[in-house]
Amino acid sequence: MKTCSKCREEKSMDMFHNSSTNKDGKQRTCKQCRSNYSKAWAKANPEKKRERDRKYRENNPEWVKNYYSKYYEENRD
Repeated sequence: MKTCSKCREEKSMDMFHNSSTNKDGKQRTCKQCRSNYSKAWAKANPEKKRERDRKYRENNPEWVKNYYSKYYEENRD
C-alpha cells in the first residue's frame, strides 16, 4: 500500500506507475491523479500539446503507421 501525494488516498502499488528514480520503484502520484493532471495540462496548453504530438509523429513514423493501420482494420465500418 502507498499513499498518493496528490489525493492523499492510500492505494495498492499497482495503482502507481513505475519509476526507477524512487526507492520503492513507483511514482509519487497515482495513475488517476497523473491522468487528470495530464488532461488538464493538455487543455491549458493546446499549442504545446499539438507541437509535442507533431514531433512525436515525425520521430516515430513506423509506430504511427502501424497504429493507424491497426485502427483502420478494427474500425472499417
